[in-house]
Amino acid sequence: MKIAQFACCLTVIIAALLACLSAGAQEIDPETGFPWGKHNAPTGYISHFEQGTRVRSTRAAMTYAYRLLAKEDKASQTEGARVLRNVIKYQDSDPNSKTYGVWPWYIEEPFDEMLAIDFNWADFLGATLISILTNYSDRLPPDVVDEAKASLDRACACIKKRDVQPSYTNIAYMGAVVCAAGGELLGKPEYLEYGRMRMERNVNSYNEIGGFVEYNSPTYTMVVLVELERALQYVKDESFREMAQYMHKEVWKTIAMHYHPATGQWSGPFSRAYRDLLSADERNRILARAGLVPKNVRVGFETGVNPLPCPEEYAGLLTRRFDSPVTFSENYNNARENFRLTGTTYLDNDLSLGTASYYPFWFQARGVMAYWNDSNGKPVCFKQRFLHNDRDFASAAGRSRQTGARFVTAYNMLYDRGSLQPGQDRPKDRTFQVKSFKIVYELIGSKENSVKQIGEDLFEFSSGKIRAVVHLCSDNRFEGREIQWSIQNDQKTGTASLVGVCYEGEEKPFKMDELDEVRIAVGVEFLKEGEAPSSAPVTISDDPYFTKNEGAFYRVEWEPVDTSTSPQLAPCKSTKY
Repeated sequence: MKIAQFACCLTVIIAALLACLSAGAQEIDPETGFPWGKHNAPTGYISHFEQGTRVRSTRAAMTYAYRLLAKEDKASQTEGARVLRNVIKYQDSDPNSKTYGVWPWYIEEPFDEMLAIDFNWADFLGATLISILTNYSDRLPPDVVDEAKASLDRACACIKKRDVQPSYTNIAYMGAVVCAAGGELLGKPEYLEYGRMRMERNVNSYNEIGGFVEYNSPTYTMVVLVELERALQYVKDESFREMAQYMHKEVWKTIAMHYHPATGQWSGPFSRAYRDLLSADERNRILARAGLVPKNVRVGFETGVNPLPCPEEYAGLLTRRFDSPVTFSENYNNARENFRLTGTTYLDNDLSLGTASYYPFWFQARGVMAYWNDSNGKPVCFKQRFLHNDRDFASAAGRSRQTGARFVTAYNMLYDRGSLQPGQDRPKDRTFQVKSFKIVYELIGSKENSVKQIGEDLFEFSSGKIRAVVHLCSDNRFEGREIQWSIQNDQKTGTASLVGVCYEGEEKPFKMDELDEVRIAVGVEFLKEGEAPSSAPVTISDDPYFTKNEGAFYRVEWEPVDTSTSPQLAPCKSTKY
């Protein structure tokens, strides 16, 4: 190797090592400058990799490039430019390719090896590119600036061509912001015009429904909030900013209404979530925007976006006390007839309970969620699951109705959905290979959580001063067989479970559209000290009824709740923005 080449390589390695040291314990790959991480999505979701596989993420690398460029020392900025250039190399730049403008998740798994293509990467990485180009172009060599602008152009073209509708809530807003800001930055009015149209479409959908289609997601509602903050920081177009300002307040209304001060948790139900309990940092991201976090507490705000304050009219909800319980309903679609999707949330000074009127049991959905504190003030979470081979099953669904702090659920099985995700891994012949099907009621988050049987069809979960009493229908059956129920108390993990085995044994095929009788009904009530469980039985009808979008359900009754009733529609706005 020539001396000049050796010196150049040595400079790159030293810069990478210095960047690694400045990043703390984060391990950096010297060759690319990408951070090493672990694949943390469920196996079979987008990637073939097993959870925990060591990977170099393109999205993490783009964020890392921004953070390096934000530093004041020249070595970090030089390394940031190198990392950015390397990230851009992995974007598809072929205009004739179906993945034009997109990045793979990991450099270890190219597009042709991925289980599915995640086109959202054009939006996510494009958003960070906007922050880099706006704030730190002067810290980049001119040729890297040109490469970054060309990369952003490709991302905007991909977003525009894909044209995500408002039903894909977080990406609908993110893509609108990326195109509007990108259009201004690149001097391409067609992107700005598209971004403006898309934001108007999003706002009109929100007003027609009275909420988001991907409703009340702790993850994605915060993504929408951050993207609106990005819009108000980077976009200059007045009409776009007006819509962003309007939606900024509406998003805060959703967050504040669902925030439960006693537990510090985001009340359910959730269309999509990646965890059951808010982390301290997730909670602080909310509270810090309302000035409720001490200044010496470090908050992990989104890279490249300045957080904006919570509107004053909603800040008080984050610390409220309840004189009496509050129950409210929300619309999750705009169907006035046939398939009404709504949610109900109950809040008091000790408990929050949220249920959706209908939901699949895939791993991101949380159709039922309840929160309260154990005796040490630590939040616990009560949830409901249906498992296929011990993984959440997207081809099972629940239809729930809630009154106050109690709800009842009718279960059914779907024949046109996947196992891991509703639309991704559908079997061609509607047949799943099954070792087990299980219903699970679960209380997590504290070593004092426990569950015990208190009657023939009665089970009691307890932690702190709240009890969740589960009432089983005495006639529950799966394919004509009685469901076998058992309890599990795991103090090591802080998990108490009630497990109903619908099938367990040697692997065998289940063809979903040819299943025999599935009759499952369960009621749950949340009680405080001195309150006795209901004596009313949970009953299930003899004949199923059908709805166009939900499939067949048996009618379930548990005084005063009845699953055959139409969901309560919340008032909705009918005016266009």
